[in-house]
Amino acid sequence: MVLLLLALGCVVLAGWEVGSRALTEVLPGRAAMKVNTAVCFLLMGLGLGAQKLKLRVGVKVLVGLVFAVGAVTLLEFATRMNLRLDDVLVHDPWQAILPGRMSWVSAMNFCLGAVALWVLTLPRRWWRWAYTCVVLMLVSSVTSIVGYLYGVTVLYGATEQDGAHSMALHTGVGFVVLGVGLLLVEGDSRFYRLMTGHEVGSVLTRRALLFVVVVPVLLGWLYLRPGLDYGGPRFGLAVFASTLVTLAVAGLLVVSFALNREARGRAASAATVARNERELQLVTDNLPTLISYLDAEWRFVRVNRTYAAWGTKARKGVSIRAAMGDAYWAKTEGWRERAAAGETVCFEAEYPREEGLRRVMVTYAPDVDRESNRVRGYACMVQDVHEQRQAETALRQSEKLAVVGRLASSIAHEINNPLESVTNLLYLIGQETASVQPVSEYVTMAQSELERVTQIVVQTLRFHRQATDQRACRVSELTRQVLTLYHGRLAGAGITVVQDFARERELTCWEGEVRQVLANLVGNSVDAMRQGGVLTMRARAYGAGVMVTAADTGGGMKPETLAKLFEPFYTTKGATGSGLGLWISQEIVERHGGRIKVRSALGRGTVFQIYLPQG
Repeated sequence: MVLLLLALGCVVLAGWEVGSRALTEVLPGRAAMKVNTAVCFLLMGLGLGAQKLKLRVGVKVLVGLVFAVGAVTLLEFATRMNLRLDDVLVHDPWQAILPGRMSWVSAMNFCLGAVALWVLTLPRRWWRWAYTCVVLMLVSSVTSIVGYLYGVTVLYGATEQDGAHSMALHTGVGFVVLGVGLLLVEGDSRFYRLMTGHEVGSVLTRRALLFVVVVPVLLGWLYLRPGLDYGGPRFGLAVFASTLVTLAVAGLLVVSFALNREARGRAASAATVARNERELQLVTDNLPTLISYLDAEWRFVRVNRTYAAWGTKARKGVSIRAAMGDAYWAKTEGWRERAAAGETVCFEAEYPREEGLRRVMVTYAPDVDRESNRVRGYACMVQDVHEQRQAETALRQSEKLAVVGRLASSIAHEINNPLESVTNLLYLIGQETASVQPVSEYVTMAQSELERVTQIVVQTLRFHRQATDQRACRVSELTRQVLTLYHGRLAGAGITVVQDFARERELTCWEGEVRQVLANLVGNSVDAMRQGGVLTMRARAYGAGVMVTAADTGGGMKPETLAKLFEPFYTTKGATGSGLGLWISQEIVERHGGRIKVRSALGRGTVFQIYLPQG
């Protein structure tokens, strides 16, 4: 529409410039489009383009100029003044009375179009007034065109006293183009959606609009032709009426068939939707997962049968807080905030039931409206993982016991040596009856050996005991406790231990779990260096936490072994290994929010690096 208006204005201005009446008049001897009219069409075309590009200031300037021209022209007609503004650009040599002045109908239409385009720059609630102005302009324009076709001069602004100031035929066409452009310039307006949509109303409007507008006007024009005017105006009017009735009935039938076809399609679609919903409901009701949909206010809209049978208070219209309690509401607040921001979240929580709390995995998937980018609701899935977590806890406990069992021989050896020493010392004490000095030395030595036994027992108990809360500790101390338990195996295999803890810092963690990870690493290194080697244990400050390194000079691992190293039940130790140590160690490290990495080369050894952040 913008291009059509610009082309119309440019062509007419070119006609005035070269003096070609063929470009300024469509019908010879009839009114020509004036220069100021062509300029106003150019300005309105530019205004439509600026409105499309959201250049509000430019729109207001352009429509201000157009409105000023129209208003001044109407003022001249109303007061019979001549402000001599009509032929400022180009002098009109063919109009003797008030040359260059546009028709009062054209001036009125330009005022209506300018007001309409200006209102479209305002908030949406004002747009109905813009469309009212557009409708008035379209009615005036179509009436003028019909006046030309039917020879009724008064319809396009001509009078017996002032027939020169009538609207040109192509001026009326230009106003029709301008009106359509104003209706469609806003892509989110109701008129635009009506004309471009795929609904039944949009399709019928596009198909019937041209028929409704053109056919009656064309038929009336044909029946007024001398060749068809057999019986005068009455005959023409009768034929015109019968033709319109016939066409109207035909159009009605076409519309009825189209509506019936659409109704059948909608009924079939509704049946398909209902069937799909029944099938989906059947599936969701029989899944072992609790599935629900919540609105934006976290109220239940729909729950599946499993949810209803799980013994919770979740019902339609009930909020999560009312159904699950304040404790669950407070603990999951952070996850809900992330879901409200449009993120799909998955977390574990304690779910309240009538018989007690259950460990569950909860997933919130936000339903986001793509147009407004707002969350309309949430799809919620709850999976019971209580037994699974209990089994994993039992598995971890069994692995801890298995580690203790593997240490049993070393511990027995460590305890046996000091006990033999104590036995021998007590025998010597029994033989020394004369001198007090040897007896005192023997007693001191026996006490030292018993303290060593006590230390071994304490370290063993510490290893098995699990703290319920995190506490401050040092990796160096935990490492020394583990090395104490492995002292016998390390010495028996001829393994040299190098310790480097000069740059470590205090760490807040579950010390029992970290001790278990270190024991797994040391035990694996001992198994890898049965013929001797060097075990390096290092801890240093790294970022906001501590980096722990355990490196051995054993035989190393193949790439395929590295790929499966942290898989449960995968072991290269045969019957002596459970395949759970490194899997559980990785889980412990990740529970602390850390990470574990490993690199290995055949014949050169293996290096484990564990990063543990502050708890």
